[in-house]
Amino acid sequence: MDREVVGARRAAWATLMFALLWSARDEAHALALRGPSADMRISSIPLGRASGAGRPMGKVTVANTGDEPVEVVMRLAATRPVELKDGYEPAPELSWARLTRTRLKIPPGAEGESPLLVALPPDRSLLGGQYQLEWIGEASAPSGARLELRSRVLLDVVPEDGAPAQVRRAGQGALNFALSPPEGRLEKVPLGRKKDLRELGLKVKLENMDQRAVSFRLSLSIDTLDNKNHEEGFEPAPNPHFLKPASPVVSVGPDSVGEARFFLQIPDERRYRGRSWIFVVHVEPLEADEAAAKDFRLLVRTQQEAAM
Repeated sequence: MDREVVGARRAAWATLMFALLWSARDEAHALALRGPSADMRISSIPLGRASGAGRPMGKVTVANTGDEPVEVVMRLAATRPVELKDGYEPAPELSWARLTRTRLKIPPGAEGESPLLVALPPDRSLLGGQYQLEWIGEASAPSGARLELRSRVLLDVVPEDGAPAQVRRAGQGALNFALSPPEGRLEKVPLGRKKDLRELGLKVKLENMDQRAVSFRLSLSIDTLDNKNHEEGFEPAPNPHFLKPASPVVSVGPDSVGEARFFLQIPDERRYRGRSWIFVVHVEPLEADEAAAKDFRLLVRTQQEAAM
């Protein structure tokens, strides 16, 4: 066989063996880390207050499940548009959240953590908003192995500023009231416009058939829909506060009919076109037991094309 061919083959085998040995070396020193969940959700964030050094609103935990020590350098960053979770918008300011520790040194088999503090401005336009940041952890080990971890930080702002204007008056017994209609459907809802449901042909009536005045508290469900509110072809609204009551409490006189007004505003973004959602409003009479509460369902299909 030609010596040049033999030499070339030997060189090729040597290169392959070197690559395999290097790969085995890297695998032996591969980092084994368990970072935060894909979504770190912080709920019920109030306006105009910091969580304070002693009251963090969340924490970031990283576990080292490998066999060598690691150092993790952490930071918060703006969210890339492609990473936005449905119902969430990029946080306008990175300063809304901060890590009390940005560098963790974690021995094998141990965990490191940093509290996460949140402080929002006293801006009422943020009420009910859902905002997103990115957590990034860059890990390295003495062997030279490196790994990057990422998680979404989801910030859910309270829908109302301060305590509810009225609270339940327990022990008031049963109440006879009707919710009409119990369900509404809206088709081809335009995006980017604040719409009164009455403009869309839907009025929600509260009929108090009792001989006493009653106050009804209206709240949007933020949890996964239960079986009774499931509807084929529809999914829970990604941000229930796209739908907002004109007032969180509606008072209706004895043997009278009142109206619960709502406004619907869905951001004009491509990801929200042609979607089918369910909004669930919990209607709770404050002068009766919790068992008297009822749910109003609103089924919404958004327009397919952008508004002209």
